Amino acid sequence: MAENHELGRYGEELTARFLTKYGFEILDRNYRIRGGEIDIIARRYDVIVFTEVKTRHFSHEYQYGTALESIDKWKRRHIIKTAERWIYTHSRYSNDFTYRFDVSVITVYPDGKCKLSYLKSAFTKGD
Repeated sequence: MAENHELGRYGEELTARFLTKYGFEILDRNYRIRGGEIDIIARRYDVIVFTEVKTRHFSHEYQYGTALESIDKWKRRHIIKTAERWIYTHSRYSNDFTYRFDVSVITVYPDGKCKLSYLKSAFTKGD
């Protein structure tokens, strides 16, 4: 379990660096409410991005399905609910901003190298 937690933190750190490199300001990390969590909340210009980070060892893709497949309808609903709460509690971001739900998939290979795949607008509120 601790190894999975460390792996997840590693993927979140890589994703935060990636977003920062492309001009995003990290507003919040690991934002939690009862029933939900958002890994990274970032802003660039007038866009607020709620990013779910999924990190997996390459060999687990075959055993458990892809990281993207693990973000099912139930998980998306919880992310959206959590995002709505974040917007409500951070009212300065409630007007004049566009919101987007992205997914960052980190694959860690046996040699220690990683691949980051970043999917913009991976899902919407209506999904």
